[in-house]
Amino acid sequence: MDGTPRKFRFLTRPVLALLGLAVGLLAAEASLRIAGVGYRRGRVPQPGDFGPSTARTILCVGDSFTFGVGAPPGQCYPEQLQRLLDRRHGAGRWRVINDGYPGRDSAQMLQALERRLERVRPSVMIVLAGLNNDWNSLAREGLGEDAALLSRIDRALLRLRLYRFLKLLHRGWRMGRQPPAGSSLQEGWSRLRRRKLDMAEASFQRALEADPGSPRAHEGLGSVRLRRKDTDGALASFRRALESDPRSPSALVGLGRAHHMRGEPDLALSYGRRAVSAAPAASGAHALLGLIHSERGAWKEAAAAFREALKSDPGSEESAVGLSQALDRLGRREAAIAALKASLRAAPRSERTFREMGRLCAETGRFAELLSSYAAENPSIRGNKAFQRALRLRPSGSAGPDAADQVDRGLERDLRRMHRLAAAHGARLILCSYPEREFPAVR
Repeated sequence: MDGTPRKFRFLTRPVLALLGLAVGLLAAEASLRIAGVGYRRGRVPQPGDFGPSTARTILCVGDSFTFGVGAPPGQCYPEQLQRLLDRRHGAGRWRVINDGYPGRDSAQMLQALERRLERVRPSVMIVLAGLNNDWNSLAREGLGEDAALLSRIDRALLRLRLYRFLKLLHRGWRMGRQPPAGSSLQEGWSRLRRRKLDMAEASFQRALEADPGSPRAHEGLGSVRLRRKDTDGALASFRRALESDPRSPSALVGLGRAHHMRGEPDLALSYGRRAVSAAPAASGAHALLGLIHSERGAWKEAAAAFREALKSDPGSEESAVGLSQALDRLGRREAAIAALKASLRAAPRSERTFREMGRLCAETGRFAELLSSYAAENPSIRGNKAFQRALRLRPSGSAGPDAADQVDRGLERDLRRMHRLAAAHGARLILCSYPEREFPAVR
């Protein structure tokens, strides 16, 4: 028999299990840190490896997009930029330093920036930041003591690599959880809705191999190219779709949006009207007309067009937000809020629609009232992530905007600080946008 008193023996196994779990977690944390350092050093030189140089230096600050996660070795954008500059100006005239770290938000980039600037003394600093601010609450340090307890715990745990790794895995699982598609065409549209553009393009290409004249496959390919701002490619695809179906409203709308993106509003308007003539109930056609009227300041016409769009697709974010903005410009704030509420009844999970309603309510000092009463009016709103973040992160007693707005303000604050640091070290700052997302703070 061991020397453990009988009344404490039942605790031995649980204590040993907890100790084993703690040791396992510490080992996993240490392994992730070591693996991260090794992987990064194997992919790109470290800023610490560089000292002053006679070459002009470009420092690329960012997250996994800058680092090159998912890109073949040698194909991250700083390395491509280095090759481009070498070809254009000769080797040795410029050096490009990759200071991208996967998972980092703007606040974490800022923490190490002054030391980087002092060491490498760049002429230009390129910053690509913001995508990790959505999930990494370290970007919301400015919320202070009134921030929700869960948010503060989350910020503390995010300093652990293991927690960040598990959180990213969970986020990726939720984004990728979709029912299996029955065909390449269905699969392509499903992937397009999830913004998986490379995968969507491959699906549409397979659909075209099976049926080269498929108008829906050409429309899907055009939509992918439109998302990438490849207007020439989009126009070619939508024209091919129109050859197979001359009255296709989707192809006509796609052509209109491509011309709108090219700064050709008259052509865009013409295609929008043709789409309405071909299919009077086509939501996308009316939304396109509303967009063009809004840009021209024709708010009554814009409101009428967005109303027509919402008749066919009452949950459309673009049409609901467009209608609310048009009504607000016409001095009808209550009607604008009512339009957003009506759209949220049809699509209660729309984050963009809720954020716009929150913005309008915040401007009139009614944001706290909205949070306290709207769930009773529309119980399904509890599944809206923007509503959940607003409840969790809104400072107590404050009528501020929702968490998405707080994150964007935090990003803007960090970018302004980066600008001041860059100017103080004689570097020119260039801000970049992600391929599929542009943050208002960057604009």
